[in-house]
Amino acid sequence: MFWDLKTRRSWIGYVVAVMIVAAAAGLRLAFLSSLETRATYVTLFPAVTIAAAYGGFYPGLLATALSALLAMLFWIETIGYFTIKTPADIISVIVFLVSGIIISLVCEGMHQAQRKLRDSKEELMVKSELLDFAHDYIMVRDMDSRVVYWNQGAEMGYGFTVAEAVGQVTHELLQTKFLESADVILAELLANGHWAGALVHTRKDGVQIVVYSNQTLKRGAEGEPVSIMEVDHDITMQKKAEETVRETNLRLQRFNAELEDQVLARTSELQELNACLEEEAMERLATQEALEQLNVDLEKIVEQRTRELQDSTAILEEEVVERQAAQEALQDFNENLEAKVAKRTLELQDINAALEEEIMERQAAQEALVESRDALLISERQLRHFSDELQETNGELTSFTNSIAHDFRSPMVNIKGFSRELGMSLDELRQLLHDALLRLPKQVQEKVAEVLDKDVPDSLNFIYSSVDKLDRMVNALLGLARIGRQELVLQDVDIGVIVQQAVQSFKHQIETNTIQITVGALPTVKTHSMAMEQVIGNLVDNAVKYLVPSRPGQISINCADEGDWYVFSVEDNGRGFDESDYEKIFQAFRRVGMHDVPGDGMGLAYVRTLVRQLGGRVWCESELGVGTKMMFTVPK
Repeated sequence: MFWDLKTRRSWIGYVVAVMIVAAAAGLRLAFLSSLETRATYVTLFPAVTIAAAYGGFYPGLLATALSALLAMLFWIETIGYFTIKTPADIISVIVFLVSGIIISLVCEGMHQAQRKLRDSKEELMVKSELLDFAHDYIMVRDMDSRVVYWNQGAEMGYGFTVAEAVGQVTHELLQTKFLESADVILAELLANGHWAGALVHTRKDGVQIVVYSNQTLKRGAEGEPVSIMEVDHDITMQKKAEETVRETNLRLQRFNAELEDQVLARTSELQELNACLEEEAMERLATQEALEQLNVDLEKIVEQRTRELQDSTAILEEEVVERQAAQEALQDFNENLEAKVAKRTLELQDINAALEEEIMERQAAQEALVESRDALLISERQLRHFSDELQETNGELTSFTNSIAHDFRSPMVNIKGFSRELGMSLDELRQLLHDALLRLPKQVQEKVAEVLDKDVPDSLNFIYSSVDKLDRMVNALLGLARIGRQELVLQDVDIGVIVQQAVQSFKHQIETNTIQITVGALPTVKTHSMAMEQVIGNLVDNAVKYLVPSRPGQISINCADEGDWYVFSVEDNGRGFDESDYEKIFQAFRRVGMHDVPGDGMGLAYVRTLVRQLGGRVWCESELGVGTKMMFTVPK
């Protein structure tokens, strides 16, 4: 309100307006009394201008009203009364009032422009401080590669102070080594507006580091290249890790080659041993056949000797002795053969054991190599993830700034043109002109009545609605800014309890519309409790508001465990939206589809800001007329 002591329109502005008008009236009465009723407003116009220039629109309006009253009292017939005798005097009073209002509006516009300029400077300072607090090495250089901006991250990373860096050619200051031609990089910047790749820089202490550089070209209003913003990230350790992996791969390849040679040698030895065993087995088989043949011969001899036993007992005893000797020789031969086979079997088992140990060592080396490769791939994915998030944040910051500029322009123009005080002045003017209008022609009466009773009230109603809209927008923006600035303290939070509280808060709508809500198993997460309440509350609110009345509503809330992240989802069978509107729904003051549901378009903007504060991301899947699935991640 205009009497709020915390705004520029405090009571001091009104006191100054009253004092200036009093001084102007006193000057008119004391020093310019000889003019009598001529030049009525000679000192009052300057008084109104000074009051409006100092206090703004309302003090200027107060000075205009007081000046008009003093003019009617002291210098307009009948003097000493607030009555006006002639139409010329009435017109002069109206002209003075309109002129005072115009002067007040102009001064108010100047104040608004100054305040907007001051807010823009403060916003620019905040953005500059945010860049200074970034850990990446951020610099801005002109088209001659001379540094015009150097943040604290670059100062700490490269060792050069801002005074040492600004004005220097970056390639000479950092002794840049290009992995591809500088002309090629410049050509890609001019063609695409962006280039990313690895560079080798030298710090102030002479140490060379490898950085991953993201360079963006900024163009002027007419499309001409103006400057280049370069964001460097030190990847020296990553490069060393890659070199270590390459060396490990080479050593592993050499080890594999040596192992294959050893396996081939062991295989050759085993083949030779198998050949020997096969020869011994064949010898043993031949011996067994010989033994069998010998047995056959012995049986024949026994039969023959039996028949000749009676005739030659002595010869039979000799043959029995020979047979016993042959059996003993055969037994010795079998024992020797079994000993050799056992010895060869033990040697073969030792060779197999050695081969198994070598195979296990090779498998362990391969597993170590796979783990090293996996770690490297994870690191590269994290780098790409951080780079994508930085680009996405920059794009949203630009979109958000443009949205603010567009949405504030129309309410600000309306505020400059109209005010509630104009309505009060209009009522007073209508009372003052009531009797005077009776003496004017009928056509003039109808015209004045149309202006006072229709045109001006319609304009006032329009400005009232515009001011209300501006107030809602400012409150929403302030809320979003507070969310972005607040420090989140993490603690163990039972997400199931938060979901139950959110569902309970919509109990009336759920029961009235017969909505079925399904809640899956939800974990306990180390996060910020109030932030999670706002995120889940907004998503459940949207799911309930945008259901289709013609079919039973269904809402499901679930969580999936994906490694280092929890992925939460809120899915409904509501009206949904088109794929082309996916990104618009997260922008401030943007709403898609029919606007038949009350809201200011800030809910999902709050959700995205809070989820990013928690270290995750949010996205959606939707099909028009089928439903929507909102998803966000929270790190474990």
